[in-house]
Amino acid sequence: MEDIPQRVRIALFALIGWALLLPGPEVRAAGAGSIHEGQDVRIKRLHIDLVVNADGSYSQTMDLVEQLNSLRAVEQAGQIKLPYSASLDTLDILEANTLKADGRKLPVARTSIFTQDGLISAEGLTSFQDLKTTVAVFPTLEPGDSIGIRFRVTRRKPTLPGVFTYTHTFAGDIQNDDAVITLVAPRNYPLSIENPGLKVTMSEAPGGLRKWTWTYRNSRVEWPEDGSIDPITYRPRLLISSLASYQDLAVAANRQFAGKAAVTPAIRAAAAKITAGTSDPLTQTKKIFDWVARNIRYFSITLDVGGYIPRSADEVLASRFGDCKDHTVIVAALLAAQGIPSMPALLTTESIYELPKVPVLAVFNHAIVFVPSLNVYLDTNTSSISYGALPEVDADKPVLLLGTPQALARTPVLAAETNGTRLVSKISIAADGSASGRDVLTASGSTGIAYGGFADAVSSTDPVRLTRTILLAKGFAGEGTATARRITNEADFRFELLYELRDLAWLDQPGGVRAEAPMEFLGSSVRAEISSSPNRTVPYVCSARTDVEILDLSFPAGLSLALPRGVHAVGPDRSYDSSYSLKGSTVHVERRYVSRSPRGYCDPAEFSELRQFREKILRDLRAEIRFSPASTATAVSGQP
Repeated sequence: MEDIPQRVRIALFALIGWALLLPGPEVRAAGAGSIHEGQDVRIKRLHIDLVVNADGSYSQTMDLVEQLNSLRAVEQAGQIKLPYSASLDTLDILEANTLKADGRKLPVARTSIFTQDGLISAEGLTSFQDLKTTVAVFPTLEPGDSIGIRFRVTRRKPTLPGVFTYTHTFAGDIQNDDAVITLVAPRNYPLSIENPGLKVTMSEAPGGLRKWTWTYRNSRVEWPEDGSIDPITYRPRLLISSLASYQDLAVAANRQFAGKAAVTPAIRAAAAKITAGTSDPLTQTKKIFDWVARNIRYFSITLDVGGYIPRSADEVLASRFGDCKDHTVIVAALLAAQGIPSMPALLTTESIYELPKVPVLAVFNHAIVFVPSLNVYLDTNTSSISYGALPEVDADKPVLLLGTPQALARTPVLAAETNGTRLVSKISIAADGSASGRDVLTASGSTGIAYGGFADAVSSTDPVRLTRTILLAKGFAGEGTATARRITNEADFRFELLYELRDLAWLDQPGGVRAEAPMEFLGSSVRAEISSSPNRTVPYVCSARTDVEILDLSFPAGLSLALPRGVHAVGPDRSYDSSYSLKGSTVHVERRYVSRSPRGYCDPAEFSELRQFREKILRDLRAEIRFSPASTATAVSGQP
């Protein structure tokens, strides 16, 4: 069970679709940034034939023809990479050709088909898997040509014993001329099926078999909306499961965890040492949570069916590394050693907020721990943690609890009181227009957790160069230095920027200065939300949070200053307030944005109203403090 983004080529996932990491042939849609956007790639034929056996093993044959309509597509899609598990799968390439626009067929030479072993490092996460990747490189490709490949994967052993699941989502930004999926299974093999947007027929087949055929085509490309929820929620899709309910899925998955969190002498000794001097279950849980997060390095392992089978807590303790399921068993074992019951909780880090009706394992790609007595979820897979806070990708997600009759639950939604940022800035402008300043940004909750990587980057980067980059990105010229600290159980994330600015203002003539600091956060956030998509038709990811900015901007004496008016704006589940005041020659600015979104996603019906609300915020964030060198004038407040 791996936390690896699944935005990749549909041709790759149509075969095995992280079948090594997920159960069965799980195919996920390509998203924004894919080479399939618009007409770069057109799928002329996608035929997938599945044959499922009574024990959940299967074979899948795929016949794919993709037309490459641009040089970018030729460069990026002129080879197909097919990963498979050496211990679970057999991969056979049956045919591969370049199909020239003039009708010629150029076979891919055997010398242009390579197989590589699978040591993978992606997005800063190290992993070891028994993956092999077969790469087919297509010859003499030009824009307008097509690539054709037919291959078969045979899964010899299902991920969960006796269980078959399948997921295929059709992306809107890819044109499919001829998509056909067939499935043949024993007539008495129970299958639950969900297939909105597809045409389906069913027939009896010889030998006591039953056959389903699904067809799909789309002639119009639909561009994805930035930040929208996962396509599995709203796009045409096919979901198949041999299980009748999520409770059945929880029982099957729990068998993989059985005995892995055993309290051995080594585990008992470690738990006693970690919690020494404490007897309170809450304090002990915090100490175990903190210790695992900081001492068990995240390292992805997928061997055999290891995508869903953790190693034992003893093994994890001895090696001091593990993936999410390994983190889950060692936390559970250490808690159990102190008499604190817990259970594995499966969820998704994708933007899936409602489960499909059919229980497929593809919608669960992550494991954390639930402690019922404290009603808390624990995710120790990053060392940037704070007890009680979850990464945003974990928040408001459906959860599959293992080892309890109540299989389905939900992680908490983010709260405005505990998630967000606070920026306190002091800038002093000298008579020559230069300025010196100090920005202190703190972040709590999931936002503080998200800044963990940034804190690491600051500590390993030249702080002077980093500061110069930050200043230039905001339109300031200057020098300075920076420090950062990760979030902990005791303190929020903290980033401090000290700087000297050149030519912030020319004070010898009337002018204005934006009421913002180099580390300004609110404007960038609001602008991104407004500009991401002009309109919304599907729900999109959002969260509850509070962002506060406080700025003291000091001017030289003898200037006439005019201040903007404060703003009060209200939107759906949101509010924004700003105020401007003058004390001597220092302008004090306070801004507060509060979102109390009750879910992890927002309704598209609210987007128009939210857009108007956020535009009011942007107008305020663009406000200037006006000045003039008339030393005898009285300071004016209330600039329109």
